[in-house]
This record gives sequence, C-alpha cells and structure tokens, in this order.
Amino acid sequence: MFTRGNFLSKIIIQFIFILLFSSVFADKSEVQRAQPVEMQSFNDNQNIETWEAPGFKPGTFVIEPADSKVNNLKAATTGSQIIIIVESNLLMSIWSSLSQYQADLSNEGYTSSIYFSSGGTKEQLRDTLIGFWNNGMIGALFIGDLPIAWYNLFPSEPDGRLPTDHYYRDLDGIWGDADADDSLDSHTGNTEGDIWLGRLLPSPLTYGNKSEHDLINNYFRKNHDYRTGELSQPNKALLY
Repeated sequence: MFTRGNFLSKIIIQFIFILLFSSVFADKSEVQRAQPVEMQSFNDNQNIETWEAPGFKPGTFVIEPADSKVNNLKAATTGSQIIIIVESNLLMSIWSSLSQYQADLSNEGYTSSIYFSSGGTKEQLRDTLIGFWNNGMIGALFIGDLPIAWYNLFPSEPDGRLPTDHYYRDLDGIWGDADADDSLDSHTGNTEGDIWLGRLLPSPLTYGNKSEHDLINNYFRKNHDYRTGELSQPNKALLY
C-alpha cells in the first residue's frame, strides 16, 4: 500500500545511495568538491546490440605475461592464484598500483600473476581463463577494455540482451549461441561459478578531467588503504 511514509523512506534511501556512489572515485583531498560520476549514455544513433566496452578494439588476440614489458615482476607459484589481466594500453601507467596490489595480496597469503591483453573474442579470453583455472587459479581481475559477453535473456524483446561476466566465472558449464548472433542464449550443465571475477572498466565514466588510469590508480589507492586499515567502512549495506 502506498503511504506518505513509504514514499519518504524510498526518497531518503535513494538519496543516501547517490551520496555513497558519488564518492566512489573521490580523492581524500577532493571529497568536498567531488563531481558526480556519470555513466556513458546511449543516443538514438547508438545501437545497443553492437555495444562493446567503449575502448575495446577487436583484432588478433594477444595475452602475455607482463614481465615481457616490466622488469622485476613477481611471478605466481602454485596455490591460491589470482590472475590479473590488464588492457595493454593501461599497463605501464598503472604499474605502480598493480605492484602494490600484488604486495597486498601476498600479505594475505595469495599469489598472483599479471598479464596484458588486447583484441580477441570472449571465447578466446574464456579459454585462457580455463587454462589458468586448471592450474590453480581461484579468481581473476579484468582491468580496462576487455571482451564482454552478452546473454539474450529476453529473446522476444528488441533489447533483450544483458552483459554477463558469469560467462567467465562458470568455466565448466555449457554456453550456447543457437542462432550464431554472437549473443549467448543457453547455459546448461554445471552452471555454478568456479572462480570469482572482478572487472574495473573506467572508460564509460567521466569524473572531471580524470583519465582512465587516474581512476584506476585512485581505486587501488583506496583498495590498499582498506586492506591496511587506513580506510574503514561501517558494517552496513543497502538492499533494494
């Protein structure tokens, strides 16, 4: 039943959420003058059926260990491995942050390896993850514009596709594309996730004059602060 109290409660909750979200990329020194984060919007001339990560450029699939570009790379060993895959164009500008992230993971008992990648298809990227998974990977982090998988959840709707990273988490399930339109339309077999996966995709965001690598470096700064106790969060969550 609609009541004035329910309406005000919803408004208050939405306002709190906006405040929290707008501070995600704010530097500590800029909290008071933070600008809103805006997602890239679609216009009438942009077909959602063909949308990819804004900076993604199809081409020959390349994925190589980062030590071919960076010296003194900390290599992963067997055990609880985390694989970090970075868009090639971002690698050098965020390297210091990646090194700190690796050190933080090591302090928590994990091993990690960094790879840079460009081009390719979602199938090639998933096949690469399967190889890592078979050798002990427990999770992966994508950074930058890497292939996005789409699932046709509502076939009868003109815009019934949704992006899904579960395609990269469930590595032993069976994914199908019956009409070969490059959109997944079936998921059978063991459909549970086998690894955890995160994705940092700053290219659709605008925040003042911050570049993609600025946003990523700021994220890892706060990630490090949180892991070392310098940044704390209340034990609360917003459900909607």
